[in-house]
Amino acid sequence: MNRLTPYSGKFAGRTVDSGKLSVDLEYKLKQRQLAGENKFVIHKITLGERVDSREALNLPLDLAIALLEDSNGVIDIDLPITGSLDDPQFSYGKIIWKAIFNVLEKVVTAPFRAIGKLLGISADKFEAIGFDPGSAALAPPELEKLKFVADAPARRPALVLQVVPAIDAAADRAALQELATRRDVAAELAALAAARAQAIRARLIEAGALDRSRVTVGDAVKIAGGGTSVAVTMTLGTRSRQ
Repeated sequence: MNRLTPYSGKFAGRTVDSGKLSVDLEYKLKQRQLAGENKFVIHKITLGERVDSREALNLPLDLAIALLEDSNGVIDIDLPITGSLDDPQFSYGKIIWKAIFNVLEKVVTAPFRAIGKLLGISADKFEAIGFDPGSAALAPPELEKLKFVADAPARRPALVLQVVPAIDAAADRAALQELATRRDVAAELAALAAARAQAIRARLIEAGALDRSRVTVGDAVKIAGGGTSVAVTMTLGTRSRQ
């Protein structure tokens, strides 16, 4: 795949150090218009240094690869390809990379949706776990969501997941004040955010084949929710390269 570096550098801003691309072509040519539904299998792709290019898409490519690559280092995707043979700049390599990066863009802009597709479920709302105001207890529906969330990184070994501790300053403060008006509410809020994140992290480690290093806790944030549920979000990333 390093032969495609001129295209990856132009459209992705990265070189390709290694990898193998297999293409199963099925296309039609009508009135000099190329259209095809093709299968692309990429084996163990490794990206290299960054390349300055005005046409490069600003995408977290390492995350995209981590989301698509299975435990054997294989990315298997179906890509529609179109192009005109009358285009003076027509290049098959160019339209391949454009098709690939259309897929990558969809994956990284909605990573939990990509995970849902991997698991065969709708996962649009899986990036946040809801808590009752003033509580760090995981409700049964949220426990069920975490089972699915834990399963996906287990199938994608390069993925890591970060839990972002959160409090709703208004709803949580009111709930805690009802429980104990004499307590240090500020300290209670900080502890509550941490307890929520740790509850999610512990459940993810328990439910899936994830070691502790792949589930981290980030910095706490304050959110403005609707008052009935407090959403603690999760973000996906990649392992740091040594």
